[in-house]
Amino acid sequence: MKILKHYFSFTLLLMMSLSVEAAINDTNICDIFPRVAQSHSKLAGSLTAYGDSRIIQTHNLDKTKPKSFTLRFGKSPNTHQNSCSAEPEKGIYFQCLTDAKLPAFELKLDKMPNNIQAWETIGAGKTLVLGKTGNSCRSEKYDPTKTGVCNFESVTLNGGTLELNDGTYWINYLTLASAGGGMPSINIKGKVKLYVKNATFNAAAKVENEGDPDDFIFIISDEGKLNSNSEITALIYAVKSLQLNGNTSINGAVSVGSLSMNTNAKIYGENQCLTIPDLLFEPSSGKNFTGKSIKVVVKTISSKGLPRHNVNGTLLVNVSSDERACISGSESGECLKISTPRNPVSLKFINGEATFWLKGLGTGDVSISTQLTTDGGEIIKKDSGIYTFLPKLELDPEKATSASCSDLKISVRAVDAAGLIQSSFNNPVTLSATGDGCLKLPSGDTCSKTQTMVLNNGIGHVFVRSDGIGQVDVEAKLEVGSLSSTANGSYFFRPEGFRFEPAAISLVTGKPQKLSLIATSGSCSVVKAYKGQKKLDIGVTKFISPSLRGPEVKITNAVNNSLNLNFVDGVAKSALEVQYDGAGEVEFTLTDSSWNPVTNAPFSEAELQAKAEGRTELFGVRLDQKMEGTAALTVRPYTYAICNVQTENGEDLNNLSGPFFAKAGEPFSAFLKPVGWNSGDADDVTNPVNLTGKNYCDRQRIPGYFSTLFSPDDKVVLKRAGIVSPSDGSAGSAWTLAQDPIRFVQHGNATGYSFEGLSWDEVGTVRIRTEGQYLGQKITPSYIPVGPFEPDHFEIFNSRINTASPSVNGSKAFSYMNQPFTGQFEIKAMTGGNNPQAVKNYHKLASGQVTFYITAVSEQGGDDLTKRISYSSPQKWIASPDGISVWKFDDANMSVKRSSDNSPDGPFNQLALGVKPSTTTAQIKNSDRVTNTDSEDLGAKWGETDIRYGRLRISDTAGNLSSDLSVPVYAEYYDGAQFVVNQDDNASKISIGASRQQEIYSDGKAPDKSSIVFDGTGTEKTLKNGAAAFVVKPEAENGEFYRRQFRLWQCLKSDTEQCKDGVINARSWLTFGGSNNSGNPSAIITLGTYRGNDRIIYQGEKNANVAR
Repeated sequence: MKILKHYFSFTLLLMMSLSVEAAINDTNICDIFPRVAQSHSKLAGSLTAYGDSRIIQTHNLDKTKPKSFTLRFGKSPNTHQNSCSAEPEKGIYFQCLTDAKLPAFELKLDKMPNNIQAWETIGAGKTLVLGKTGNSCRSEKYDPTKTGVCNFESVTLNGGTLELNDGTYWINYLTLASAGGGMPSINIKGKVKLYVKNATFNAAAKVENEGDPDDFIFIISDEGKLNSNSEITALIYAVKSLQLNGNTSINGAVSVGSLSMNTNAKIYGENQCLTIPDLLFEPSSGKNFTGKSIKVVVKTISSKGLPRHNVNGTLLVNVSSDERACISGSESGECLKISTPRNPVSLKFINGEATFWLKGLGTGDVSISTQLTTDGGEIIKKDSGIYTFLPKLELDPEKATSASCSDLKISVRAVDAAGLIQSSFNNPVTLSATGDGCLKLPSGDTCSKTQTMVLNNGIGHVFVRSDGIGQVDVEAKLEVGSLSSTANGSYFFRPEGFRFEPAAISLVTGKPQKLSLIATSGSCSVVKAYKGQKKLDIGVTKFISPSLRGPEVKITNAVNNSLNLNFVDGVAKSALEVQYDGAGEVEFTLTDSSWNPVTNAPFSEAELQAKAEGRTELFGVRLDQKMEGTAALTVRPYTYAICNVQTENGEDLNNLSGPFFAKAGEPFSAFLKPVGWNSGDADDVTNPVNLTGKNYCDRQRIPGYFSTLFSPDDKVVLKRAGIVSPSDGSAGSAWTLAQDPIRFVQHGNATGYSFEGLSWDEVGTVRIRTEGQYLGQKITPSYIPVGPFEPDHFEIFNSRINTASPSVNGSKAFSYMNQPFTGQFEIKAMTGGNNPQAVKNYHKLASGQVTFYITAVSEQGGDDLTKRISYSSPQKWIASPDGISVWKFDDANMSVKRSSDNSPDGPFNQLALGVKPSTTTAQIKNSDRVTNTDSEDLGAKWGETDIRYGRLRISDTAGNLSSDLSVPVYAEYYDGAQFVVNQDDNASKISIGASRQQEIYSDGKAPDKSSIVFDGTGTEKTLKNGAAAFVVKPEAENGEFYRRQFRLWQCLKSDTEQCKDGVINARSWLTFGGSNNSGNPSAIITLGTYRGNDRIIYQGEKNANVAR
């Protein structure tokens, strides 16, 4: 009888559930079950194993004792010699080893509740299903609390079945026994935790959960007994003792107070905590800025991703690029050492993890490879994901002094930890200024407190300005996702003196430029009292970038480092002409020491005298003041000279040895030399420069452009820029640069950029153009035509031969000499390289295209039959439907002529047809070669055919008048020794209309012509296997017999007397050869009768001596 007793209150059940769940969860499973069996008690409990009981563990074995393992139980276990095994499949056993000092994890379980929910007894054939509809205690019968926990005082399976779905269950007393012919079982569906106070399994009880012990955690708060062939797949935790009796077996692991086994009881170690662990990187990937660190924790996890805290050992760590990152022991610590595959960093791995910091040295992606050697001897290897180190920001200069109202140029750079510019980094940067400062971009006119710029090749420029006097702080901020990097600079602005216009002075090397000079006060207003002729002192040139000394700034009309300028109301408009013959960033100052900028008036004679005496003050007036201004010049080259354009074979564009420069796809190189502006060059330095016929390569090198102390944003490209010829030509699909240009290359006295591995995949002449920038300024493009390019080679495509007589039912396809057949193929002009492509410009060239002619050689004997090949006039280069240049051969009237004397020869069963270029330098590459007996190359093979000398033969035939007379006709060919029937001929035809009868003899009673037909209907008949027949039908005149003899002709051509009129069966290739033959085939037909034994002999009969 099933009685429902008491209900828990909702609150009590919920609290109990939470406290139990906190005691065992995914974070500590592998701490609770680190080996096949252990005692969790603080004082390790006992292990007893009698009979043939076994404990088996095949993974996670001891390092010091190979092929064995150690269990955590008290000393002196009561076990037999064969109680444990690491290799049961080999029948190798040993007495269990125990160690009470091994770590253990003891759960703090709450007591079972006194309040209960129900008793259940389940008989044979019955099943109680719990948790199937989502709430772990919901079933058709139990849905009283909906607390997520199912609680029973007692559950007895008397041969019945308990099905537990995902959830947590409490049962005070669980008993499995056989009854009513049924065997008790628990079916686990999903992940289940079952808490019991006492558990007893009898009579072959089974717990089935599809073989995965990790899905069923069985917690026994008191004692558990498994008897009589019971089988359970689970992880079992028994607070007190666990007894395994009879043939009971456990597949999983046990953690108990004490363990007792007898008879054939067995525990098979199988769960995720016993197999070889995997390594987990936290985080598995990440980003930070160079110079900073990413914290990485490497942990051991089970095969299902749960923590494995019981693993100790040594972890070796390698970094994929020691130039980009190193391993550090702390966030701000130094590199432990540069790790390489042969020299890894060694770290201690304790309690399932090791921690280190990946410190950025450079920029880019790195990965980590690790190898963990556990104390148990297992070796585990694992590679991380990608960790990316981003460039950090840098302001240059970080500190500077400038006059107020003037623009101070600062550079914003993305650099690695060593300060090298990262040219591939082109991200936006936000800048802000404090105080009276404002910021202006080179491309804009607005000066504001904040600006946003996008770095170009890792660098950008901004002007900071202050109309006041004092310090301005500038912050540059780079944000990438949630990361940010800042750089700061401090700039002091003193009272203004001279201001230059334009404020941002950009020059071209060697080109003079006029500037205006404005005298200003501290409030940035123009000092109109500053007027007339003024003598200004010119300071020495200051070299900013590069810092190496270069040429001095040239100032027109300067004498002995001084300059006279005329000011009108404080302005000398376009009065200053400057020129710099180097490249980079330089500064110079102009000073008027006779003007006091504080009073905005000239110093008095007394003050000037005191200054000359070295005094700094007179009557309270400071004498160390002066009107001064600094001009910051940014100077770029004018353009790039394109020099030394050469192929790998030494062909020079400026000194061609033939009509072509290079082959399509052939690598060539070019040297780009930065050059300055010379007198006579275009005044507008923005228009591209046509270098054709000009000697820019001979210009002087530019000082300062290349410097080992300076890395400007000098991204230089050499690109295709249009087609010169053919004017309507294709640009091609590929303009190849094998690599970025090589800087600092010397050619003579020039230093420049070397571009290697250039190529163009077309023919004709292409225009190449330079583009580049220097210190944020675009360099004037330059261009030259390069070419002509010719095809690297030619290739044959779509070749086909259609013989006159095709193959029928296995016969050989062939053509007769003089008989037309069809030949087809295409030739395409190709590029070179490993992946040749067909070009599209070749047919458009004005001249110089290669043409081809057809050749023929018998492959049997090597006879050259080229002169006997007949084909239509040469083809032309045209465009295919997809625009590709093709030389298309398509001739349906090709033939191999008979010999000049028409005498039979051959057969040429393997006649190779070739195609040969008209010029010796052209090559066809994708085909076999055709050669004659002298090993002369006759071109590329495009087909092979069977050519035979043929004829049509009609057999002489005689017969009486009583029946039709069959006249055999045969197609024959010369086999090298004699004519034989051509059994491959299933295409030739004979015609009644083309037949003629030439009278030889008639007795006067015969008709004028005999009736000739075919066996069947029609006036034409096709030969079969080389044979056919005419049928002559004799006729009796007035009932009398007659005698008649005539020659039967088949007219294949009309050049004989018999065939000059009427129908012609135009098959001249089947005529008879030889000078004494009419050519058309014929035969003698004899018709007559017999009278008794008197045999009449007719003209034409064999051995008859009758004149013909």
